[in-house]
Amino acid sequence: MKVPKIPDWVSSLSLNQAVQSVVEDGVQITSVMPSVHLIQFCKCTVLVPIQVKVQLQEYTMKKLFFLLKAQHGSDIQAMVMNQLKMFQREHQVYHSVLPKLEELYREVGKKVTFGPRAFRLDYSIGVQYVLLEDLKSKAYKNVERQAGFNKLCLKQVLKKLAQFHAASAVCVEKHGAFSNLLVNGVYTKANESVLQELNDPEIFLFQRHKTSPVDNMVQYYFYHLLDNLKALNFRGSLPQLQHIRDALNKNGLAAYVVVTRALPITMMNQFEDEVNERYASKMKCAMFTSRKYIQAMKDILPWMEERSLLN
Repeated sequence: MKVPKIPDWVSSLSLNQAVQSVVEDGVQITSVMPSVHLIQFCKCTVLVPIQVKVQLQEYTMKKLFFLLKAQHGSDIQAMVMNQLKMFQREHQVYHSVLPKLEELYREVGKKVTFGPRAFRLDYSIGVQYVLLEDLKSKAYKNVERQAGFNKLCLKQVLKKLAQFHAASAVCVEKHGAFSNLLVNGVYTKANESVLQELNDPEIFLFQRHKTSPVDNMVQYYFYHLLDNLKALNFRGSLPQLQHIRDALNKNGLAAYVVVTRALPITMMNQFEDEVNERYASKMKCAMFTSRKYIQAMKDILPWMEERSLLN
């Protein structure tokens, strides 16, 4: 496949505001170096690692690391991203929502973070973007996407999710509901025509076999949710474990959306093909014929059916 062209704006990035929010005043930026050899083109976006060298007031040098995620691709991909308002959602979450939730924990003497810090470029680059601190500089690394989490990582994610949900509830209690942009999500009537291309009309039938229960994970999440609601001085009625279980059973559509939309994209091999009128159908084929996805669904669908989540 033809290698995508590196965007012109990569060579003219300015990060003065971002640097000043990380280090003390009076530092001098000596270089801004996008890591061109590490640029990743991921479907509708491009990821650009950036290294900034600064000279501190005591004349020592320091390196700062950022990650720029920007819109990139064909007109078709840009249309999809714009209609779904993906970058607008990310921008609002990173710049407004997450800092507000983290502040709630600071107010009760706890340090909890929900993601990398977000910054703004000094000038427009002509496309939508989010600029984040590069967590690799703090020794974080991505889990192997197709393998998923082990039990230890899954527990950490559930714990963090419980912290997030507790802070969200208290935030709504204190500041009112989140904006419609976040509350409505992407699966709306207005986006029906765009999402239609990602729907697969085929019904997959798999042989039923025994699956492992996940009730203990639900209970683990619930106890952390309860602890964080109490720590944040939530004034509403505290949930019961049965309420969580009932909500999961009642909202089976959410599980269906995850396993038929998010999961196949997550588990598919890197899809690198020229974007044209056949791109959507070829990508859909790659999503739903992945060997690992099919194997996962052999475990997931019987579990969902036993809980009437497919009705």
